[in-house]
Amino acid sequence: MTTPWTAAATANIANPLPEYPRPQMTRADWQSLNGEWQFGNASAGQAPPVGQTLGERINVPYPVESALSGVQRHQDRMWYRRTFTVPDSWSGRHTLLNFGAVDQQATVWVNGTQVGSHTGGYDAFSIDVTSALRSGSNEVIVGVYDPTDSGSGAVGKQRNSPGGIMYTASSGIWQTVWLEPVVPAHITRLDMTPDVPGGALNVVVRGAGTGGQGVTVTASLPGGGAVVGTATGSIDGTIRVPVPNAHLWSPDDPFLYDVRVTLTGTGGGDSVGGYFGMRSIAVKTVDGVQRILLNGSFLFQNGMLDQGFWPDGIYTAPTDDALKSDIAQQKNWGFNLIRKHIKVEPQRWYYWADKLGMLVWQDMPAMANTPNTAGGTQFVNEFHAMVDQHRSSPSIVMWVDENEDMGYYDPAGVATTVKGWDPSRLVENMSGVNCCGTDGGNGDVLDYHTYPGPDSPAPNARANVLGEYGGLGLIVSGHEYHPGSGFAYEMQTSSAELTNRFLGQSKALENLMVTRGLNAAVYTEPTDVENESNGFMTYDRQVVKVDVNAVRAANQELLAASKNLGAQRVSLPLNTTVSFQVAGATDHYLRHQSGLAVTSTIGSDLDKQDATFIVRPGLANSACYSFESSNYPGDYLHQTNSRVDKSASDGTSIFAADATFCAARGNTGSGVSLLSWSQPGKFWRNSGGQVWISKEGGGTNPAAQDNANGYMADTTWNITAPLATGTPAPVAGRTGAVKSGLAGKCADVTGANTASGTPVALYDCNGTTAQTWTAYSDGSLRALGKCLDATGAGTGNGTLLELWDCNGGSNQQWQPYNGAYRNPISNRCLDDPKATTANGTQLELWDCNGTVAQVWSLPGVTPAPGATGLVRSAIAGKCADVTAGNAANGTTVELWDCNGGTNQTWTAYTDRTIRALGKCMETINSGIANNTKMQISDCTGAPNQQWIAYNGGYRNPVSGRCLDDPGNSSTNGAVLGLWDCYDSQGQKWSQPGAAAPAAVAASVSGADRPKAATTTR
Repeated sequence: MTTPWTAAATANIANPLPEYPRPQMTRADWQSLNGEWQFGNASAGQAPPVGQTLGERINVPYPVESALSGVQRHQDRMWYRRTFTVPDSWSGRHTLLNFGAVDQQATVWVNGTQVGSHTGGYDAFSIDVTSALRSGSNEVIVGVYDPTDSGSGAVGKQRNSPGGIMYTASSGIWQTVWLEPVVPAHITRLDMTPDVPGGALNVVVRGAGTGGQGVTVTASLPGGGAVVGTATGSIDGTIRVPVPNAHLWSPDDPFLYDVRVTLTGTGGGDSVGGYFGMRSIAVKTVDGVQRILLNGSFLFQNGMLDQGFWPDGIYTAPTDDALKSDIAQQKNWGFNLIRKHIKVEPQRWYYWADKLGMLVWQDMPAMANTPNTAGGTQFVNEFHAMVDQHRSSPSIVMWVDENEDMGYYDPAGVATTVKGWDPSRLVENMSGVNCCGTDGGNGDVLDYHTYPGPDSPAPNARANVLGEYGGLGLIVSGHEYHPGSGFAYEMQTSSAELTNRFLGQSKALENLMVTRGLNAAVYTEPTDVENESNGFMTYDRQVVKVDVNAVRAANQELLAASKNLGAQRVSLPLNTTVSFQVAGATDHYLRHQSGLAVTSTIGSDLDKQDATFIVRPGLANSACYSFESSNYPGDYLHQTNSRVDKSASDGTSIFAADATFCAARGNTGSGVSLLSWSQPGKFWRNSGGQVWISKEGGGTNPAAQDNANGYMADTTWNITAPLATGTPAPVAGRTGAVKSGLAGKCADVTGANTASGTPVALYDCNGTTAQTWTAYSDGSLRALGKCLDATGAGTGNGTLLELWDCNGGSNQQWQPYNGAYRNPISNRCLDDPKATTANGTQLELWDCNGTVAQVWSLPGVTPAPGATGLVRSAIAGKCADVTAGNAANGTTVELWDCNGGTNQTWTAYTDRTIRALGKCMETINSGIANNTKMQISDCTGAPNQQWIAYNGGYRNPVSGRCLDDPGNSSTNGAVLGLWDCYDSQGQKWSQPGAAAPAAVAASVSGADRPKAATTTR
């Protein structure tokens, strides 16, 4: 497979990659040693072949496995040999032998003398070979050992046996080899760090052979322009060069200054040129959200996952034009970021990123295997070398330490260490913590991977980024590395389908940026790579698969939106009633019907009531919204298995997330689009008269609601005045006592006094009007013609509750919540202070905590029995059993042979309890952790007595864990417990009286209970 540059590389094979290899520290004199070298196999412990002619030839610097090398095979140990002559004009100076990179361990001999060695396949190294030189012809031999993934070093995605998402190895010399003359006291490195607020460039000059020389640093406009600042100092000290009124570097304006550094004084004379850019990068709080700021302003970082592989050169681009082209192409598509994925490029790649204006997240190449202590130390050393080599490049804005637990090593410790090396950049401890990475808990960003996505973490103390998403595939016949076997996360059938699918993802990113604080996203990937067909281009770079103009326009829209975030936000009026009009069919509205959200024309008054909703602060995030039914208070628009329904709140965090939606500018450019909080990237969609949360699916056989046709219009809604208007009405059947979880106690208006300000207190239940409450459609609770009210509109812990004139205030709103009542504005619950039983104790607000002091019945609602019978296990012949038929509180619930006894006869109640022997099944001590055991106890409606049907079993919504037979035991007497929900026989239980669930094929054992897993890169 050839690229558009293969022919040029072949034609220039005697002098490949002739460009100066170190653009940020240049000297006039140098000599390339690229080209033909002798080559041969090597063995462990073998003496170098000094003076011997090797039997093969290799084209340096192409890896031995590559076609351009002329060898095209892998081997662990190898010899390189060639001769060279030092120009006479270099007389009196030292000669450095420089290697851009050799994978992985290199030992170098000159004229039979070992002059140096190096370990690490991704960083440059230099050897002063002056003492080993002779006049005329000189011999250099390089011995290389590269075990690739069978060793302990950093290898990225190189594998001896490539396949899937791992690729061909790149062994041996794979970057330019060159000679360079220097004076004895010479500069070895420039560390340049811009200080934009201070109007200066901080420069640290490193050197060799130095002692007492001074340093002069001069910054100037490019191309021989005017000097902007000069400063002097010493080797290894920080020199502040003034750069007043700096012209800042950015992707839109990649301005680069020139720099000249000279050693002065006795033994001085060395001088190097280079360039730098003035830019800042930081994470700061903006409007309550952690934002990544470039030069003090938020700019969404929209990039691609660039792995840097080539079909002809593997790790080594065939030419410098090819190296530049990949960056230029991504820039042309409208991206402003490249995540250089677990590979380090030659220094000229970063030069082109600096010059063309492309932000870079630089990954440290991963190890293939979890290292021992020595391997971890080597990993850190190689990381340090990478940072030192590239720290002056303005394009690099973040160091990505590790990826998806690939051979990971101490993520938190490494992140802290890297931040110490370079505090001027962002640092990420692990990319992909949601799917398969161990989060060290530190660093500047929190990074998710989701395929195809997009997705975003919830707002948190770090900046949210989506480190990988996409993976949309399209196979182009005749341009496949492995014909007929291409891999992608979601295959498309045409260029148009691929383009449209990406456009939908781009729009979703825009809304995630607004609603969840997403700062950046990285699409997989610019080109196909070997067996992967995820690229916007084929692996050979011959075919672009997408509509470039459409992709560029979408990316430009996303970046423009990030520069004007305020215009993207949509604010809805809290605690007011609204209706949702279908933007593409304005005679249709969203309404609830038989418990489901549908769209239809609206006629009767009942239709209008069903199409009217109260805008509430989001149950899971108050920056978003929840929509309460105006005629079914306590019921919310909510998603179940992606279908939007109307459901009564059970007060759990799971329900809250599924009933929370974030508002953003409509996907058509007008109106509003509503994103699911629990499933980021999915919007409300009108699909065939049904309302779903939907992603723009594309791909093969998408679900009807995810089809790309009409997606943007179907996910856009108009917010209108409420179709139903009028005074809040009492809810039928919702009048009665509000009973405490403490036996015999009720919420009581003190002395039945109707005056505003009368305390609402705990008192013995007595059935009087002072204890008769009615739930109203506006979310209020009323007794004696007045409302339950948080005193003084307070929201803090300890705010006392009273009776007050009903005014629709937020402090008079009460939502059923996990067996309690929550005030949505304060996010605190109706509470009996210290769970006292003393009559007259005034009730208060307090943080919701699920204790008995916050358990209250709904007025007029008595739990009703439902299905009755055995709760059968998928393990043949076994049932849930109250031990020995003992009805005492605290009796365990165990597994036992099904026998139909009363201690195995369970009834499901409408309050989500499951009862036997007149008691409720619950977790011991209100536990929510794995291995918490089951017992029966008096029914209180407490959180630990709640059970909902889930995946063929029962889930406790508070803990999010499932009723579990430990270890899939079939032993009588095994006490049931809680465990993370997963697909196992031990978590399959029938509804009371139903047939036993089917056995689970190849069920995992209890000892192997997995974490949730996702197929990712």
